[in-house]
Amino acid sequence: DQVLADEISRWPVVLGIAMGGKEDVAGVLPRPVFDIKALGDITYRYYVSTGYSGNIDRLQNVATAAGHFYPAIDIDGITRRVPMFMRYKDGFYEALSLAIARTAIGNAPVRLQIDKPSKVGNTLEGWMRAIRIGESEIPLDRAMTAMVPYRAPGGFRYVSATDVIRGTLPAEDLKDKIILVGTSAQGLVDLRATPVQEDLPGVEVHAALVAGMLDGTIKNRPPET
Repeated sequence: DQVLADEISRWPVVLGIAMGGKEDVAGVLPRPVFDIKALGDITYRYYVSTGYSGNIDRLQNVATAAGHFYPAIDIDGITRRVPMFMRYKDGFYEALSLAIARTAIGNAPVRLQIDKPSKVGNTLEGWMRAIRIGESEIPLDRAMTAMVPYRAPGGFRYVSATDVIRGTLPAEDLKDKIILVGTSAQGLVDLRATPVQEDLPGVEVHAALVAGMLDGTIKNRPPET
C-alpha cells in the first residue's frame, strides 16, 4: 500500500469511489464539493447514496481528487447519463469524470448555475441547470445528471496494462495524456449497455464524459420537452 501511495503522490491521480444503494461503508470519502446547506430551503432532485466503498486513507490522502462512478441506468437498462453529484448524508460528491476534468485544467473550482425555483404543488423546486469548470459548461437535467456524449466504437485508444507494466509501450505514447485505468474483460463485470454498444467497457463511459466536458460537447434535453 505504501509503495502505491508513494507513486500516487508523484502524479495528479484521481481515484474512484463506489456509491449507491447499499448501506455498507468502507474506506474514506474525499471532501464533498458542497453541502446540503448551500441549496437553501429549495427542493432539488438528485441521487442519494446510502453507503460507499472508498479508498484506504493512505491512498486517499495522497491523491489529487476522487469521484464516484455510479451510472444512472435508465428503465430500459441503458446507461445514458451519470449523476454529476450524489448526496451522502449532508454532502454532495462529484462524479469521477468531473473530478478528472477539473484536475486536467488545473484543479478548477465548480461554479453552480441554478435557475429561479418554480412552484410544484406546495413546494418550491429548483433546477441546477448547469455547472461550469474553467471555460466549460456542463448542462444538467433536473436530477443533476449529465448525458454521456458517446463516441463511435474505436473513438478512444485502448492500451494494455500488460504492455505498460512490461515496459514494451513507448513512454511517449502516454506523455501528456489523460489516462483512465479500467477493465474490459467480461469476467470482471464492468461492461455496460449503451446506445452505441451493448457491452461497452464502463471506463469508456467516463472517458466520453471527460472528453465532452473539455470539448464542450455535452448535450442536453431542452426543458420545454
